[in-house]
This record gives sequence, structure tokens and C-alpha cells, in this order.
Amino acid sequence: MEADWLFPLFGAPRRTGPGVEVWEHIEQQLGQALPQDYKDLASGYGDGILGGYLHVPHPQGCPPLLSWMEEQTAGLRQVFGDHPPGNIDGGVASLVPWGYHNYDGDGLYLCSGEASEWSVAVDFRQWGQVVDMDVSLRRFVTDFVSGERVPNGWPQPTEPWVSGDA
Repeated sequence: MEADWLFPLFGAPRRTGPGVEVWEHIEQQLGQALPQDYKDLASGYGDGILGGYLHVPHPQGCPPLLSWMEEQTAGLRQVFGDHPPGNIDGGVASLVPWGYHNYDGDGLYLCSGEASEWSVAVDFRQWGQVVDMDVSLRRFVTDFVSGERVPNGWPQPTEPWVSGDA
């Protein structure tokens, strides 16, 4: 099973995943296929909060995932234009939003690449730059939830997953 890496972190999926057609529509609108690790995380644990403050939207949440992604991308462009400061080679066009820090608004993005080469980038609002963390989503989430690797300036994570519905 693709999502085996998630069970030790969060237990059984907490959400009902959307049908394949929902992901196909999102990917068609984005113009690229998304990594399976991300789809498993968002489908099973979306509209949840990781580590006490890292919100991950669900594909069928409110607002719908695609609308939220478009808003995040538009906001990033409004602040930085097409090429934010930092180490993102492909500019804003290469970034796909996947989560955000509830306390300070830092955005989390997937840096597009080949299916097995996507990495996580963080929009550090206080620093005014977007940084490719040079780590896969799976490694980022695993290390973050365990407290092993937490981005600079972020607090140590608390509970692995709680519902964002409260």
C-alpha cells in the first residue's frame, strides 16, 4: 500500500479520500501530476493539523483544495512576483501549495519535479524568502512530526494529528 508510511505517524486514515476523478481534476487544472505521498496525506489526514500547528487542507474541504491552492499561489505572486527570493529555481510556477503554519502564516509548497523528485519548500514570511528544504514530503512530515527536523523559527511539534474541524 502506498500510504504505509503514514500509519505509524497518525494511525488509520482519519478522513475519507476523494475519488480518483477529484484528483484528476485538480491535476488537470494544475497541469501536472502530484506525488502520491502528498495525495495520500491530504486524502487521509487533510483538514487536520500536524504537530499542533501545521494545517493540511483536504481535497474536498472548505474551501475546496484547488481554490485554496489558487489563493495561496496568487498571494505568493502578489508579495514576490514570479521569482521569490530564496533558492527556488523555477519560481512561483514550480510551486504547489500543500499546507500552512497556523501561527505565523508560513506557507508550505511542493517544488515540482519528476514524480519521485518533488521536494518541500517553505515560504518563511518573517524572512521574506522561499526556501527549498531539499527533502521529500515523506521525509519532511516524518521528521517534523517526530521533532527530528523542524524548520528554523518554528516551535517543537506537539500532538501528531488533530482534526482541523474544531
